Amino acid sequence: MVPNAFGCNSMITKRLALLAGISMLAGSAFATDGGQKPKDIANMSLEDLLKVEVTTAGKEAQPYQKVPAAIYVVTAEEIRRSGARNIPEALQLVPGVHVAQLSADQWQISIRGFESHYVDKLLVLIDGRSVYNTTFSGVYWDTQETIMDDIDRIEVVRGPGGSLWGTNAVNGIVNVITKKASATQGTLVSVRSSTVAPWETSVRSGGQFGSAGFFRVYARATSAVGFTTDMGTPANDGWQDIKAGFRADWTGKTDSLMMTGGANSEHLGGTRSVPTYTPPFSTLISRRLPASDLNLTGRWQRTNGYGQGAEVLAYYGHEDRDDPGLNELHDVFNVDLQVPFQVTATNRVTTGFGYRSTRDSYVSGMLATISPTSLTETLLSGFLHGDWKLSSSLALAAGAKVEHNRYTGWEIQPNASIAWTPNRKQTVWAAVSRAVRTPSAADESMTINALTIPAPGGVREIQIVGSSNFRSEAMVSNEIGWRYASSERLLLDATAFYNQYTRLRSFAPGTPYPANGVLVLPQNFANDLGATTAGFELAARYHVTPDWQLEGTYSLCSERFYFSDGVPDFVGIDAFAREGATPHNQIGLRSQLNFTNRFEFDGSIKYTEGVAVNNVAPYARVDCRLGWRPSATTEVSLGGQNLFASNHREALSVFTEPDFIPRNFYVKVNFKF
Repeated sequence: MVPNAFGCNSMITKRLALLAGISMLAGSAFATDGGQKPKDIANMSLEDLLKVEVTTAGKEAQPYQKVPAAIYVVTAEEIRRSGARNIPEALQLVPGVHVAQLSADQWQISIRGFESHYVDKLLVLIDGRSVYNTTFSGVYWDTQETIMDDIDRIEVVRGPGGSLWGTNAVNGIVNVITKKASATQGTLVSVRSSTVAPWETSVRSGGQFGSAGFFRVYARATSAVGFTTDMGTPANDGWQDIKAGFRADWTGKTDSLMMTGGANSEHLGGTRSVPTYTPPFSTLISRRLPASDLNLTGRWQRTNGYGQGAEVLAYYGHEDRDDPGLNELHDVFNVDLQVPFQVTATNRVTTGFGYRSTRDSYVSGMLATISPTSLTETLLSGFLHGDWKLSSSLALAAGAKVEHNRYTGWEIQPNASIAWTPNRKQTVWAAVSRAVRTPSAADESMTINALTIPAPGGVREIQIVGSSNFRSEAMVSNEIGWRYASSERLLLDATAFYNQYTRLRSFAPGTPYPANGVLVLPQNFANDLGATTAGFELAARYHVTPDWQLEGTYSLCSERFYFSDGVPDFVGIDAFAREGATPHNQIGLRSQLNFTNRFEFDGSIKYTEGVAVNNVAPYARVDCRLGWRPSATTEVSLGGQNLFASNHREALSVFTEPDFIPRNFYVKVNFKF
């Protein structure tokens, strides 16, 4: 049972009302102050904000107002004022994104359903480099440690992006874009200490080479303490991290170059449940997991010439994860070419080609094995995308991406969208898309020792076994959206969606066999599951005064899973076990208030509905931050996180013992010189 620490609904309601009242009173008292505030995107007029260009939805710069997709931008200023210390915490600001913390270093992040430990339908990019893991089809968030002061923005697309970005961009894309080196000149020293991470120190220094080149180098070290499991025992999941890297930019008259790279070394911890053949048939073990990665990314862009420009992106990544459950070693090389063509004054076509080579090596552990232990995958791709301006207010976009992979051969992912902009205040758009998630090494060739259970006649061991016949999971998405700026103060962005999924991963019982003195019951991966999801997402931003901004968000997501008649599945014959793993409702309210040119106060509330199947009760995350700039070169932040929902569970995993998420207080000081 979930402890009373979650609090009752009436108590949460009272606390939310109290915080909202404090924010409103503070706004009335201080919003008329005549002090100057920082010049940044968060303080732009709504008209200027609608013109901000985003790149993720169309792989080229487009005004936010006219993008025919459900896109949301988290700016550098919003990250700073939120107090987020990592990418998952920054994603808490995005409507329609479910961010659940599993332990001190692990997160579950999903868009539009399908909540699980390794969310396998979300593509995550950092400066164009994919951090998608080929073993489990997911993202290891515990190794995506980034210096938050270096992030320019995070663009989040809710919905499919397979026609441009390829396989696995099914339910959404998270694109982390770091600042240009020219924007990080000088030296920054940042020191942060908090309840959960006693020390975190980063140093960054930027300089210039030649008349058009800039660079920065950085290093960071962090030490975090462990949490408590939901059983009240130490989780032993404290961790340490050392990271260093660089970025260099050069801009000429028609060409520009970007190069970025980094190295990361971590020592992760955790508590894991391991099946045993004797009562109580499972035991908890503490793990220490060294993990490291190297990456190097380069981008060349030409802005004119034949075809009106071109872009080449290439990156290399190396990851070594020495997990006692399964040791993983990955090397990936990727290169993409993109060329636009201005066919007519109102017709633009973009084409691109890609090549990716991945080499994976595995050492069997106490939980899983993969055979063969070494895999080499090659991914070939090409896409064609066209934009047509049908009239002064109507635009059409359509395209498709074709890819070839080692598991299922050729895959095609088309998209078509239309946007109607009757005036500068509003845009109505609609889109239909197809996207796929291709199989991973786990789907095809992994054996997982899931659990052991007592039974008449002896112990039974349930193993989850990959299948060489596993096919790609497919989705067809239907979306409609509306953006409306009613005045210089109010901006609304609403999206509704209906998605249909086929060939989802299911479990088909295999032939039992004896081994190690027990009867093994294999459950083979199959593609017998289908699903539909539907929902609604809303973001409303209101400039109360030039110094006070409010934003409210709401998201609704409903899932329904189903099998064909007569299909058995050990998780649940009627597929009900899949439903309800994602919260149906999330509500958020955020306030950014400038008291004077030196003081600012930020507060946020995010209510997440409970998930009964995972024994997660409803909770409200309340964060507050007080910022003070004693000088032009110094900034001090004092803040608290999870103020009203201390020691609550947010997620459940079969691979890791879930933790209670504690209350956290922090202080951060930035020095610039």
